[in-house]
Amino acid sequence: MEPAANVNRRHFFRVRLENHPVTLRVLSVAGRPADLPPTPGWLEDVSGGGCAVACDLDLPIRLGLVLEVEFQLGGETFKLVAEPVRKVDERNRYLYGLAFVDPAEGVRSRLIRELHRIQAEQRKRREAAKAP
Repeated sequence: MEPAANVNRRHFFRVRLENHPVTLRVLSVAGRPADLPPTPGWLEDVSGGGCAVACDLDLPIRLGLVLEVEFQLGGETFKLVAEPVRKVDERNRYLYGLAFVDPAEGVRSRLIRELHRIQAEQRKRREAAKAP
């Protein structure tokens, strides 16, 4: 598997989300399978190439961590394998930048289609809020 981090991240637009639930599962650490319980978190933003996730779990990202990220958008469940590329400690909460690893093109296409729909809804709400 090749990390999507090698992909130009600017190629994918990002959609900001607020308190959107996500489940993280540690699949492996340093190439060894992991058997850890799933951890709840919140999607901060998502794109076709990765996402930003906040959670209470302090993960050792420099140990070759591979995660499964599961979330729902528009009634569809997305399960994507990801690798952490950055971590920010925000006092009792951690923000992770995750790069999707080799998502199937059909999955990426469905995700991007859903992100376009969400982006259009967000734009309509902003425009409605500006209207007198």
